[in-house]
Amino acid sequence: MKRSLSQRSAPDLTDFEMTEGRRSQIVLLDERRLEILIQPKLYAGELLDLVASHFNLKEKEYFGIAYTDNAGHYHWLQVDRRVLEHDFSSKSGTLVLYFAVRFFIESISRLRDSQTIELFYLQAKTLVFKGLVDTSSETALELAALVLQITHGDYIDDQTTRNLLKKLPVLPTKTLKEHLSLTYCEDKAIVSYKELLGQSRGAALVHYMTIVEGLPTYGIHYYEVKDKTGIPWWLGLSYKGIGQYDYADKSTPRKVYQWKQLENLYFRDRKFSIEVHDPKRSANSKLTFAANTVNVYVWLAASASLTKCIWSMAISQHQFYLDRKHNKTLRTVRSLGEIAVDLSRSQRSVSSASLTNSDVSDSVSLSRLTAALVSDYGQSEQSLAAQREMHAALRSRKVALEEKLQKKVEELKRLCLQEGNLIGELPPEMPVAPGEVLPRMRRRVGTEFNISEMINTRTKDKEDDLELECEIQRKIVSAASKLASDPAMHKDVRKQRKASHQKSYARLKEMESRLSEIRKKSLLSTRSLPAMGSTGEIERASQESFQMGDADDLNGDEDEEIIINFPHATLNLSDALSPAPPVVDGRTAEQMHNIRNQTEAEYLPPPLSESSSSSVSSLMLHGQSHNASPSKQSSSSRNSSPSPHR
Repeated sequence: MKRSLSQRSAPDLTDFEMTEGRRSQIVLLDERRLEILIQPKLYAGELLDLVASHFNLKEKEYFGIAYTDNAGHYHWLQVDRRVLEHDFSSKSGTLVLYFAVRFFIESISRLRDSQTIELFYLQAKTLVFKGLVDTSSETALELAALVLQITHGDYIDDQTTRNLLKKLPVLPTKTLKEHLSLTYCEDKAIVSYKELLGQSRGAALVHYMTIVEGLPTYGIHYYEVKDKTGIPWWLGLSYKGIGQYDYADKSTPRKVYQWKQLENLYFRDRKFSIEVHDPKRSANSKLTFAANTVNVYVWLAASASLTKCIWSMAISQHQFYLDRKHNKTLRTVRSLGEIAVDLSRSQRSVSSASLTNSDVSDSVSLSRLTAALVSDYGQSEQSLAAQREMHAALRSRKVALEEKLQKKVEELKRLCLQEGNLIGELPPEMPVAPGEVLPRMRRRVGTEFNISEMINTRTKDKEDDLELECEIQRKIVSAASKLASDPAMHKDVRKQRKASHQKSYARLKEMESRLSEIRKKSLLSTRSLPAMGSTGEIERASQESFQMGDADDLNGDEDEEIIINFPHATLNLSDALSPAPPVVDGRTAEQMHNIRNQTEAEYLPPPLSESSSSSVSSLMLHGQSHNASPSKQSSSSRNSSPSPHR
């Protein structure tokens, strides 16, 4: 079964079959190499866990994995990034990574686990041999004798010791150059080695670390920089702070900026800057402004990548200082004698295993490593403790994920409430807890309207349909106008809404124009009467006016004056004779149309006689008033046909 390297646990390491990625070698502290094929999705933290499981390491916070640039500077992998996402060299081929101590401390007495002390010892031995920790010749030869005691036990004879010294990387190049020959150095180391006779391995290791921790250059990461004037310096980053050293002397710093004094760290291109709080200026100054108590120091590195490397290391060291300060009360300090006893009791150390077992090669494949780990997994109490620690870490991870999920749910709820305020109702994606009451949303004004009941009950002809559409379009225009004038919206949204309002308004004008044309055609189609001004027309108008106003004249004043004017040459008589229709919702076209048809079909009387028509015509054309007596009105009513108005 194939499984991703990022999803493995300690007992399942032998199940991997990696078929893609980049081939790499991880150089361990005992100079062995792990050959591994790094997959694209593998994180640097997971790779560190894999290497730590090889040593059965519990205190992983002091270690890291790094790669080197062309100048030999270490660039440390960020545990929260994928391994292959780092800025490695563009050269193809095997990628070489280094497992090493990243954060040093003042004493091994603050370390809880013996395995961590073993790895600190291997790191210190490598630094001394490579000359990265500056030592005198006497100290280097004394440390070489301690390495012999730790690795091989008590002294046997000179020849055996000389052979061991030639195999062990313990004599720095600087020490060999200071003396006449290699034999002289070997003789001095043998003398010190004989003095250690009977000393236990744990005591010798504690003695070695005590000497190394007292060296001034131990535990410091050095970077070459220049100041603004071009003078070269060394910047040393350690658990104490940032030290500035002369280029010719790494032992004594000119200045040390402690972590608690730093206000800020930043870089840009080749420039690395720090802001340091000056307690002396703060105490002597009468002003309390922050600008008066902060000094800025600037250095230039050889390249932008080196500047970023310095800044990243300074940030991580400062965070390590803060973490230690927070957990300082939780850590217990052990005595060196207790540590020596624990180291002597350990049945297997990393150094002895790498040097005494002849069947272990310099290059260990991943499959052989994982098989050895799995075979010993259930047989060690330390493995069980590591498993419990893994469960605790997973539980912590679960709590962190739940907190992150809760934040996302709260954000989704906030967005749903904003959407509800915009549209007037909550979306279905609104997260609701059990028993939670949903908030009531205020309905948006101007986004909906009601249609008149008169329009809904009209007959469905062409004119009525168009009038219905006009009524709906008016409501749409009104709503669009309110939305376009909302000052709370962004100007781009208001611009879009204003364009929509203009389109709706243009469509309304077009529909009203069509409705007006249809009404005009409807009126023209019903005008079948002769033009006003003829004799027959005057007689019919007079008779109709008498018939429709008969009942009103009986109850009205006798002096009421009736005037009929004809401002146009042609006027539809039915329009003048029809009673005024009731006004409904401001529109009377339909009522006028129905009354006109009814009047013309049923209630128009027969034409008047020629004499009466001429008399009435002359009377009305000259604008004279007609005073009808009650007797004449009653006789006229008796002679005329019955009127439905009566």
